[in-house]
Amino acid sequence: MDGMEAVAEPMEGAIGGENESPSSVSSAEFSPQTQTEQQTPEDPYSSKSSKEYSAWLKGLKDSDPANAKFARLSKDNHARLYQLQQMEPRGIDGVRETYALLQSVQHGELTGVEALNALQDEIRGISDIDARIAAADPTVLDEFDDSMRAGIVKMAPAILDMARSTDPEGYAAAVLPHFVEALRGSELVGSFNSLVDVLNEQPPRWLTENQKTDWTNDRLSRVMSLAGKMGSWFNAQQQKAGELPKQAGGKPTKNGESTPSEVETARANEQKMHWNTNIQPQVDQYAEKKFEELFRPYDKRLRLDKTAKDSLKGAFIQGVVKKAVANPVYKSQMARYNAQRNPDPKTVINFARVEFDKHAKTVMDSLTNERYKPFLSGRPNTAGNGTQRPPNGAQTPPSPGVQVVSVKPTNIDFKNTPREWIHQKKYRLTDGKTVQWRPNV
Repeated sequence: MDGMEAVAEPMEGAIGGENESPSSVSSAEFSPQTQTEQQTPEDPYSSKSSKEYSAWLKGLKDSDPANAKFARLSKDNHARLYQLQQMEPRGIDGVRETYALLQSVQHGELTGVEALNALQDEIRGISDIDARIAAADPTVLDEFDDSMRAGIVKMAPAILDMARSTDPEGYAAAVLPHFVEALRGSELVGSFNSLVDVLNEQPPRWLTENQKTDWTNDRLSRVMSLAGKMGSWFNAQQQKAGELPKQAGGKPTKNGESTPSEVETARANEQKMHWNTNIQPQVDQYAEKKFEELFRPYDKRLRLDKTAKDSLKGAFIQGVVKKAVANPVYKSQMARYNAQRNPDPKTVINFARVEFDKHAKTVMDSLTNERYKPFLSGRPNTAGNGTQRPPNGAQTPPSPGVQVVSVKPTNIDFKNTPREWIHQKKYRLTDGKTVQWRPNV
């Protein structure tokens, strides 16, 4: 497949390429290594085996000068494989996996080594910013763009909550100046100052007793009005505070936890759409194609119907996925892809293909042996209903859940039996069973 070739070809070029001089490669071919003591004599790339192979090639060349060219090429190739074995004990498969993992690194539009270099530069910048934040350097805010500043502002309530619980004095120093500034021009302070003025008023001496009563009532009325304004202002602020998000990025719920904001929900939906549209269909398509490729040697002999073949395909894909997610390297890298907003589809697909290929043949061989080994080996097999399966090639094996019978049943449920089953002499019975009639069984 295109994605797989993109991963494999550079690796093959990196191992024993024609541009490398034979002498430069073979000079280190069979030199003693510190790891020699750990190698077994049976290892074809141990020092002992390499020396024996070199001596055999020399004898081949001496016996016939015409063999010199090919002996030199063989020695050169062995030297390259020897060096590869020292670098990666798993050989070309290990190199391909490492290369795919390297290519999976993404930073913006960059991938592979370029992405790693860009990430290192960015990490150095982030480390500097972290140090300035730890030193409480306010000039670090100048390094942030508008979107980051907006995010910091949204986090301000959470930051203040943290300061209140961890550093009360620092919290008061941060909040008090803003609190006083906000109150200074508020209706609360204005009404309070007016209330103090009213309470300090004295009735004029020239008022009669009846006029003093009216003045007192008017004064009381103004006091109540100003007190009402103060209460209304405070209640309005309290209501407004209750309507604000409790934490940045979400709205408070009854249990105090935050729910995703509209922006976070939209981003999650966008990521899901990107994955389901640009990545998952191609991964599924490759998995099905790989199944057809590996099942081809068994197809003509087994001649499974569509139901049985789909069952085997589903088990095959599930088995490969199970082995893949058991690999911590693969699992952690896919988690990083899932955390990205829009990961590069080609990079993700190539990485998934490499891991899929690693387990595909093992899973296919295991499944076919588990389900059809007696049939494929030509030995009779006792089915679940006590009948024997014919020898190799005589008939197709029954589908899972299908019972083979030698006598045509009389309680056939023709209404619920698919039409194509009848041509295969397969029927659904009124008691719920599914059987296949084979007169020669």
